[in-house]
Amino acid sequence: MRSLHQPWALHTFQTAVAENRSIRTVLAQLGSTVSGTNYLCVHRLVAQHGLDTSHWLGQGYLRNTHHSWSRSIPLERILVESSTYEDRFRLKKRLLSAGLLHDVCAVCGITEWQGRKLVLELDHVNGVGDDHRIANLRLLCPNCHSQTSTYCGRNRRLGRRRVGDQLRCAEGGT
Repeated sequence: MRSLHQPWALHTFQTAVAENRSIRTVLAQLGSTVSGTNYLCVHRLVAQHGLDTSHWLGQGYLRNTHHSWSRSIPLERILVESSTYEDRFRLKKRLLSAGLLHDVCAVCGITEWQGRKLVLELDHVNGVGDDHRIANLRLLCPNCHSQTSTYCGRNRRLGRRRVGDQLRCAEGGT
């Protein structure tokens, strides 16, 4: 690591400034620590040598790139049977903003309770939590949702089969 007292070679510094989109990545390419002092040194050297930084994005250096937190999964890939999408709160928000579901209880039709907007719950009609097909999804008020046969996993035991004391392999072994 080079310190502030050993400035970088001018050609190396100019190359790093031209190839990177932020001060942090310039410092990383130069092998320097990311610190306030080194940030000031980069600013000083850029001004001193009149280097072009118009391609730098500052704090938005990840702009126009793919992020793990961005909404990159299209709804067409989420609204399928056996979906791997797990964030039901965000799914509900996306379905409402896309106009695929409406902010009204699908059973009783209410939107308010005691003069306040009601928080509706996303319900899977068939009780399978990863079946996000749009025909299987609806919004219910907490009262109507609590009366369904699939509320809070009431149907989890319905799909289980009783197996004998031992499981046998296909070849006949134990």
